Amino acid sequence: MKIRILTYLPHIIYFLVLGVLLLLLVWIVSPSDTGGGMDFAPFLQAALLFAGVLAYLIYDLSLHKLNFRISSQFIIFIFLAWSFRHYFKMQELNKLCSGHPEPPYDSLIPPPIDDFIVLWVVCQGILFYLFLFTNVSYLLNRKKLLTNRDNA
Repeated sequence: MKIRILTYLPHIIYFLVLGVLLLLLVWIVSPSDTGGGMDFAPFLQAALLFAGVLAYLIYDLSLHKLNFRISSQFIIFIFLAWSFRHYFKMQELNKLCSGHPEPPYDSLIPPPIDDFIVLWVVCQGILFYLFLFTNVSYLLNRKKLLTNRDNA
């Protein structure tokens, strides 16, 4: 039983890293409550996002699984659809909060469009990477299969 769990551990870690990356992206586009003070979270968010993307790409390259890349593409497509819906909800929140200067609306800051642009660019970059390497993996497997068939 222990050996069986160890064989699935890289698969669990792969989707865990993808999930953490998507949670970092959700954190970027979530409304923040500054309590009326300065918000220092953007630097931390950017640093963690950079580390998360780098960890995901390195782990994906080391694992090199075609099925995981295809699954990740679907997961990111669904996440992008959610982000567009979330963007329009945040626009409604922005309209609601702009007319109320009294608490609690004065410290609630909806995310700006720049945060959503960062989210969309990161997701599209990861999708481009996954699409490119999915095709490369497929072509390499196809070439290997054809070479084995010709040598037989």
